[in-house]
Amino acid sequence: ATAPADGVAASPGVASSPATVAAPAAPSAAPSAATVAGPRIFSVSATPSVVHNGDSVTWLVRTSTDVTAVTAHVSVYSLPLTREAPGRFGLSFAIPSNVPFFFHGTYNMDVTAKTDAGATADGSVSLTFQ
Repeated sequence: ATAPADGVAASPGVASSPATVAAPAAPSAAPSAATVAGPRIFSVSATPSVVHNGDSVTWLVRTSTDVTAVTAHVSVYSLPLTREAPGRFGLSFAIPSNVPFFFHGTYNMDVTAKTDAGATADGSVSLTFQ
């Protein structure tokens, strides 16, 4: 995995799943690197790594440039990340200050990256809410 810029630590264990490979346009056409590799997730990060009531949170996902949409799934929530540049998706938000204690714990954030052709890649990072 490639470490993201901007001082954000990459999460270990981020991997992409096999993607559907599109057939070349013509038998003699050589497939491009993006067609062969499919979409990839290079890193998934969450800042801060441990959040508390009232904190501001930023999620950043680095992908191959053929990815056009990224969605994060945490518990029962699905949140689309904003495409900031080719291969860079992000989301910033504030945790409400009155979240009940029984929601505190560790959660998996599962990330799905998708291309216009419908091919997907998956990644995950663990989030702690105290």
